[in-house]
Amino acid sequence: MTKNSFNVFVITRFGIGQNSKTFYDREIPYLENLLIRSILKQKEFITKWIILIDVKTPKFVTEKLKKLIPKDILFIYAHDVFLSGSTMPNITSILKNLGIRNKDKVVTIRVDADDILSNDYISSVLDVINIQKQRNKYDLISVDATIGIYFYPIRNKLVKVFRKNYSIQALYSIFGSSFKSVHDGGGHGGLEKMVLKKGGIYYQLNNKEFWIRSMRQHSVSQLGIKFNVLFGRYEIIKNIMKILLKKIYNSNTFYKGRVSVKELSNRFEISEKIVSLLNLQEQSLEIKQTVFSPLIKKVMKDNKNRNRTKIQQVLLKMYKKEKSKTARAKIKKEFYNFY
Repeated sequence: MTKNSFNVFVITRFGIGQNSKTFYDREIPYLENLLIRSILKQKEFITKWIILIDVKTPKFVTEKLKKLIPKDILFIYAHDVFLSGSTMPNITSILKNLGIRNKDKVVTIRVDADDILSNDYISSVLDVINIQKQRNKYDLISVDATIGIYFYPIRNKLVKVFRKNYSIQALYSIFGSSFKSVHDGGGHGGLEKMVLKKGGIYYQLNNKEFWIRSMRQHSVSQLGIKFNVLFGRYEIIKNIMKILLKKIYNSNTFYKGRVSVKELSNRFEISEKIVSLLNLQEQSLEIKQTVFSPLIKKVMKDNKNRNRTKIQQVLLKMYKKEKSKTARAKIKKEFYNFY
């Protein structure tokens, strides 16, 4: 069995910048039926599961989390974006408040609320870090799971893919002044660069599938836009297009073919019943075109960006600079209504 001499923290953002009941009603079924099941399967390796929520998260959400997740591993952190000025909480500060001290060996793992880890993901990460020569030589060890599954609920299908530096990431670091958490890499692809730049080492777990990523029409990032005709289809054609137009396509995703739930059930907490449930949920939801306010339209135009997180960061900067209480209240309202 994998030896665990580390403090292991799984970190999941769940609704920071959201206070809409509609949002949580749409998202909770994924968290409940996918991620929570996979976390509980390997809870013996976890010190705490830190779930980052918004300070304005409805009470029923926190009550649901406490009901579904054992209190011995659950830690809910309510983040006030307007008090901190950032959509990302200070992970170092959170760990310190949880009792982590200087020179403690810490592993932080990032996973999104609508995804799922393989049953052996955490033990596989720890096995890599436990290689004595590497652990004694490097203060930073990044572990990247490169093979996973794209789950298309609306198509009721799963596709095996290869993708480096994606959502599921793990980082070993020694707590102290130079400590880094898995969120300090600056987004997809940034963690590997940061670790190597600081003299650490980067590993790939690439011999089998380690994660399932939910690819949904009804996600916050879609901003009410329907997926195009290629969504969840024509994997071979997309591979050819990526090779021929590699200068245009920034994504390094390579599609490796469809798989069945039966093939995955020995390594993932997933079943035909769950797949069908989430398929029906997606079908029952109506895609509504997002209507942007004049303020949001101006922000998007000025910054030439439709990324929700980046737009919210612009709103936070505007809020900080604004002196008028009325204007600040308006920006805050826009921030939470923008979903």
